[in-house]
Amino acid sequence: MTETVESSKKSYSKKIVVFIDLMGFKAFYNDPDRLFNALKDCRKFLKDDDPAVDFIQFSDCMVIATDATKYDDAIIFLIKFSIRISILMGIFGRALRGAITYGDYLYEDGFLISPAMAEAYLLESKKAVHPRILLDNSLLEVLESLLLLEDKVKHELLRSNISLLMRTDEEDQLRYLDYLRSAGVSYIEVDKKYGYSEEKAVSILGLHKQFIKKSLDENTKRDVIEKYLWLMKYHNQIVEAQPMSPENKKKCSM
Repeated sequence: MTETVESSKKSYSKKIVVFIDLMGFKAFYNDPDRLFNALKDCRKFLKDDDPAVDFIQFSDCMVIATDATKYDDAIIFLIKFSIRISILMGIFGRALRGAITYGDYLYEDGFLISPAMAEAYLLESKKAVHPRILLDNSLLEVLESLLLLEDKVKHELLRSNISLLMRTDEEDQLRYLDYLRSAGVSYIEVDKKYGYSEEKAVSILGLHKQFIKKSLDENTKRDVIEKYLWLMKYHNQIVEAQPMSPENKKKCSM
């Protein structure tokens, strides 16, 4: 007699969902050691210690998901993610492309079912093109709705956080994560807040500059070169906007 085990009915939860692709992966299939180390770097900096944040890696892709029930928690997650992207792209020279959405998500027993992740994948593969993390309207809408739950004074103070996290492309009008704006930002444990360090900004932007230059020197394909020329333009825009000395701006510019 076969005993059947009834499982509880599954349902989606609403999450912020990030889909990330490690660019240039296929070109190095003959060098598994290099690819393995690149993926280790990504996991080291993108995986959150918070058990409530899922991190799933398959081949050259990563999915990160978290709840969004409070505005502060959602913004802190995005700021931390932005800082980690700036470190990966700058210090480790890992070219990343992706998208962030908000919507239905189910991850249980190693199975991932998520329309929100599927949408993020489509944005990454069809629209992102350059090394950037697109921000879907669904994410911006939930951030706005969470803002409405705050009191009026706090609402106005927090609204600027959304605009600080994103940038709109001049050509295609797509909004993407302004990760380099976080280049000089770090969490100050003593004050329990984020602060700016010009020294840190110069270090990360300098390494980011070297990463772009190296990528342009190493690649001959026009479509790949165009991606890094886009990144160079973004880099220079951020350097110009940084609150640093003229000498350091010149040092970091391309």
